[in-house]
Amino acid sequence: KAAKIVEPFFDIIDYNMGCPAPHITQQMAGGALLQEVNLTQQIFSTLVNAVKKPVTLKIRSGVTDASRYLFKEIAQIAEDEGIQMITLHPRTVTQGYSGNADWKMIKELKEISNIPIVGNGDITTPEDAKTMIDQTGCDYIMIGRGAMGNPFLFKQINDYLKTGTYKKYTLKDKLDSFFDYLHLTTQYNIKFSNIKSQAMRFTKGMNGGAKLRPIISTSKNLIELEKIMSDAYVLFR
Repeated sequence: KAAKIVEPFFDIIDYNMGCPAPHITQQMAGGALLQEVNLTQQIFSTLVNAVKKPVTLKIRSGVTDASRYLFKEIAQIAEDEGIQMITLHPRTVTQGYSGNADWKMIKELKEISNIPIVGNGDITTPEDAKTMIDQTGCDYIMIGRGAMGNPFLFKQINDYLKTGTYKKYTLKDKLDSFFDYLHLTTQYNIKFSNIKSQAMRFTKGMNGGAKLRPIISTSKNLIELEKIMSDAYVLFR
């Protein structure tokens, strides 16, 4: 039902079986579904047959270290049921975001799949993106946390893959983009706690950023936060 509701507004329906958040997995949703093979097969079949748009899938490698290769079985089921592309984040659910993403698993999945494979995990630079593609043979890459506070990363990666070079943006550029982001938050009713979190990410790598982040955390509203970031902006104007 949910897929049918959103179908007119999007190009694909992407089913997320990779979320490791406890409040999601405790409901046997997100990454926890990896261990429910029969149920996932039913879900894939139902989704694919319910909509005309392509259905894609995001998964983790497994739930625990002991089941870290579950992704192979789930991917085969998904492909058999008509899923048209799979994104793999090669950490287990219990790992959360700790340790390193095991890119070898992306390579293994690519080698046994007949549909496009998307690599995900630990891409924070254009060089990381190229290395993942070279090492795994994945068709595409997906970036999440790596772009938080660095919205330029997508253009940098595309430029690097095409030309071997990319523009390195200044701290002033990052602050400019933060104020663009701040303007957009008023249009989309973003929670203030999330805005503060993003503000701290934008200060990563900034001279004095470590001292600035505790100050940001004390802000209680957008006016206070904008004042703090404006004062920081003066340093790089």
